[in-house]
Amino acid sequence: MDRATPTLLVAGVFTMVCLQFETIHAGTKTGLYWAEQVVSGQENGFVGSRVAVLIIGSARTLVWPAVCQNIKANLVDGLRQHRKGSVQWHVDVFFFIALTDAGPKGLNVSGQRHGIDELSRCKEILKPVHIELMPETYPMPEHEGCLSEQDMPNYWNQTAFWHVAGASERKYSQCRRVVEAFTYVEKVYEPKAGVRYDAWVRARTDSVYLAPVPPMADFDLRKLTSTSLANSEHWHLVSRDCKTALPFNCIKCVHSQFDDCPSRPEIVRSFSVQPVVAREYDAAYLRKTQGFARLAARPEPQEKQGYLFLECRRFNQACARQVNKTTLGKQLADGSWHSCDPSPCRKMQLEFLEAPLPRS
Repeated sequence: MDRATPTLLVAGVFTMVCLQFETIHAGTKTGLYWAEQVVSGQENGFVGSRVAVLIIGSARTLVWPAVCQNIKANLVDGLRQHRKGSVQWHVDVFFFIALTDAGPKGLNVSGQRHGIDELSRCKEILKPVHIELMPETYPMPEHEGCLSEQDMPNYWNQTAFWHVAGASERKYSQCRRVVEAFTYVEKVYEPKAGVRYDAWVRARTDSVYLAPVPPMADFDLRKLTSTSLANSEHWHLVSRDCKTALPFNCIKCVHSQFDDCPSRPEIVRSFSVQPVVAREYDAAYLRKTQGFARLAARPEPQEKQGYLFLECRRFNQACARQVNKTTLGKQLADGSWHSCDPSPCRKMQLEFLEAPLPRS
């Protein structure tokens, strides 16, 4: 078989990879899992050093080519830039995707359900070495092992905090997907492909980047790097010794939160990583709440697909709060800005509103 040929693993024809995957997902009742394995064209073994970019979450705007092109240019190509005098990094992309989605904080605004074929254009652009379809939600455990309410995981009180039904279940599932993705790559993909990753990036499916991220050579792998311009769980980079969801107690009791990260690295919040959430909204919402009176016409059958909208307000607010800051709470802020210029995000926002529709 040609090394570049995809292998579709379905139902009763699971290979050893899928058998191992079933073990990882033991105890969940989610029906059929689907996985596509694409062996990299690179020879097995090291090419300098390797970083796994894990794009994890509901499909959402990953079905839009403009989002995938931005991720390719500003995240993937940014990381693989070669810094003179440093090792060359090889970047592999993974998709860990749920095709159904209730929308942010329970608001049903993201299209709810996508077909696997809607990711075809993004596959062409980002060339993932592995695609895993995951359930939208996982059942929450009881956590009898936690010592007190103060020892409970981060997701535990989300429903009460946000006053939104199901918020705790949603947060748990977000964290669980990250843990499952890290576990799969380490326990199944690495031995199967004969590779070993020195670093891991967790990225969202609905984030784009205002500028290229720095090359891998610029990151200190003794530390955990996140972005200072969004919540820490939107993007983070770790060494293979600390493959974990953020916050550390996202899915674990506080007293055991460092079980998967025994090195307990310092967390650095970088201004050089500039993610902005891109969501899909219809014309009525954008006209009423955002003041966009003129929007490109959409064909009648595709009217509900709406428009790509960058949440620049949230980005600019986060930036403004951190001008001249050297810390974010107890975490170090790396590369603090002296001012915030809203124009780059606004410019990209207008460009994305005219982005071509995804394939129907």
